[in-house]
Amino acid sequence: MCLQLDSGTSGEFNWDEVQQSIILSSFFWGYLIFQVPGGRIAEVVGAKRVFGGAVFINGTLSLLLPFLARIHWILLLFTRALQGLAQGVVFPALSAAVISWVPLPERARFMSFAVQGASLGTVVAMPLCGLVLKAWGWDAVFYVSGVLALLWCVAWWLLVFDTPDKHPRISREERQYLKENITDQPNEKSSWFTSLPYLGQWVFASLYGTFADTLLKRKKMSLLGVRRLSVFVSHVLPALSLVALSLTGSNATMAVVILTVAVTVIGAYSSGFFQSPMDVAPNFAGSLTGLMNAIGSVTPIISTPIAGAILQNDNTTSGWQVIFWLAALMYILCSLPYMISFKAQVQPWNSAEKGVTSAAPVLVMSNVVSSDAEDGDVTALNKPEQ
Repeated sequence: MCLQLDSGTSGEFNWDEVQQSIILSSFFWGYLIFQVPGGRIAEVVGAKRVFGGAVFINGTLSLLLPFLARIHWILLLFTRALQGLAQGVVFPALSAAVISWVPLPERARFMSFAVQGASLGTVVAMPLCGLVLKAWGWDAVFYVSGVLALLWCVAWWLLVFDTPDKHPRISREERQYLKENITDQPNEKSSWFTSLPYLGQWVFASLYGTFADTLLKRKKMSLLGVRRLSVFVSHVLPALSLVALSLTGSNATMAVVILTVAVTVIGAYSSGFFQSPMDVAPNFAGSLTGLMNAIGSVTPIISTPIAGAILQNDNTTSGWQVIFWLAALMYILCSLPYMISFKAQVQPWNSAEKGVTSAAPVLVMSNVVSSDAEDGDVTALNKPEQ
């Protein structure tokens, strides 16, 4: 959200810290509710209608959001909650669509590209929103994104169908190939198993974020310590979980439990890696975050062909064990350099250029650490730079 606030400047909205935090969290109220039933709804109604409807609702509400925000902040709060409700069905609906269209040997590659599209979208949207904001103001960001979402819905409705049998334009050979190679059909439990890890991740991320803030406010741990702990929880613990997963054999229940734990604790990354750009260069936090997401998007491009090659030669339990061990190794290799060398201090080059001016319409989502703060002395700056 890019809403202009009154923080001692000429902002349009005079919302206090409590109101801002409630608005920021309201999206996730709805997102939580529809995570689990979203998959089942997609299985019954059809992924095409559910996924497309979710984007249509979000696009429409995005167009209305500036108007509602100017009437009352409570209306903005409920609008964001409704957007969360709609987006809560997106990933479950995606799984329901994939199960009917993508053969098992191609699913890892497809899902990696599809899920990482969210990161790619962030890379594209951040500079685009900045340009739109500078040219036409903060409300234009919501108008542009809303129009793009509705245009996307038109393409989705014309090109996407729930099953190969319902698609009017695919060849007879392709339809026959999909029928022969897709043997897994969605059942009543699949949506629950699909949604459970992401539900756990959302709940854990919310609780862990509060825990991390409490450690800082009560000076129980330095900022650097909190960042290192968060990376340990979000990367080392999933690595250990993947090693354990490789040893479960054919115990499906244990595999689901371990995988749920692994995905759940990844939620701590929002208090670790994700906040690091704000620690070292608050003036360039947006650029650094986009760069991090761009680099992160390279991983599935490299890893999915490797996984496919492994399974092509050994599509057995031992083949999957190799994949889990490699994934665990990647988690360790990504986390250890950070935990050893990262310094949670504003860097000298941060002041080379003002990335945010006092008149910039920005909603601050986290505290900024002063450049003279040491690891054990964190000073939160809640006022804009002059």
